[in-house]
Amino acid sequence: MFRRSLLAAGAAGALITVAGFGPQALAGGNRELMSIKMAQAQATRALAESVVGLKIKSKVVAFADAPAESSVESKVAAELKGVTFNKPKYDSQKDVAVVEARIDLNLVQNVIGKTFDYKGLTVKRLGFGTSSEGARDYIKALRAAELDAYDQLARTLVGQEITGRSRVENMVVESDEVRTRVMAAVWGAQVVDYGWEENGNAFMKLRLDADFVRNIFGGIQKNVGTVEVTGYGATVDDTKSSANKPYDSVTVKMPGGAAAR
Repeated sequence: MFRRSLLAAGAAGALITVAGFGPQALAGGNRELMSIKMAQAQATRALAESVVGLKIKSKVVAFADAPAESSVESKVAAELKGVTFNKPKYDSQKDVAVVEARIDLNLVQNVIGKTFDYKGLTVKRLGFGTSSEGARDYIKALRAAELDAYDQLARTLVGQEITGRSRVENMVVESDEVRTRVMAAVWGAQVVDYGWEENGNAFMKLRLDADFVRNIFGGIQKNVGTVEVTGYGATVDDTKSSANKPYDSVTVKMPGGAAAR
C-alpha cells in the first residue's frame, strides 16, 4: 500500500508532509539554502533528461547459485536557457526541499543530435534536496527508481541483448547464468507518478509516447503508441550485507511534476 501526501506544485499555502524521516531540530545557518540549491539542481537535470534525453547503459546478470547483479549508468549533457523555478517548499523539521523547474520550448537538439520542434511546449519537473543523511537515502531511492524506469523504457522500445550459459553435472545444475545488456538513448519521457512504499523503497512511473517522439537511439517501429513503465529503487543494498536497516513509512507527493504537453 502506498502512502502519500498531496501538494499542488506552486500552490499557495500548500504543505509538505514527509513521514518516516527522523525528526530533526530546527537549525539556523545554511542548511535550508543548501537543500534548496540541491533541489534546484536536481530539477534542472530532470528537465534536461525529459527534453534533451539521456544515454542509458545497463546490464543484469542472474545466477542460479548467487544473488543477481544489476547496474544502470546514465549520462546527460545539455545547455538549457530560460529555466525558471517556483517558490521552494521546505520542511524544516525533516530538512527536505522541493522545487519545480519549468522551461518553455521551441527548437531543441536532442541527445542524439537531432532537432525537434516542441512548438512552445512548457515542461515542468520537480527536484528534491536535503542536507541531512536521514532524508538522503529516500531521495537516492527515488533517483534509482527513475533510472530503473528509463532502463525499462529502453528495453521495451529498443530491445536488449541476451546471453545465457548453463552446465549440468550428474543431473545437478552446477552453473546457470543469464546476462542482459542495453545501450540506448531515451528522450521525451514524462513522469506520471512517484512516491515511496511503506518499507522505504521508492517507485516512479514514466510514460513515453513513442509515435510522438520517434527518436529512440537505434530506431523503433511505427505505431508503437504509448509505453508506460514503473521503476523501483531501494534505500539500502541488503544483498551484500546482513545488516537490515529498519524502514519507516515515507510520504512525499506533489502532482504536477510531469512534463506537460
